[in-house]
Amino acid sequence: MSREHTITKAMFLDKEIEVSGMPWCVDQPKKVGLANLTAKVLCVVHNSALSPVDQEALRFAEAMRESFRLLAVRHKQKRWTLKKFPIDGPRTLINAACHRGSRMG
Repeated sequence: MSREHTITKAMFLDKEIEVSGMPWCVDQPKKVGLANLTAKVLCVVHNSALSPVDQEALRFAEAMRESFRLLAVRHKQKRWTLKKFPIDGPRTLINAACHRGSRMG
């Protein structure tokens, strides 16, 4: 079994995040290093097979960040050029829907 991140590590900008609502941090949020947010639920072969899905999740996150950056820059502008952010929809959907406890109809 390999250690993998439930949410692709590349999605985060910082090396640690603040976590709350888990059994071990019910009373107050705790800072946790991303390296520690892993679970052993896949073998190395299957974890490696998810690399293309992880890469698409990163592309989606980068597209969202750039979209919000452009929104802030263009807020006061009257005209601007169209900017497209092509992503692989099915792979992005897999990332969103396959999180533990999610249901997809």
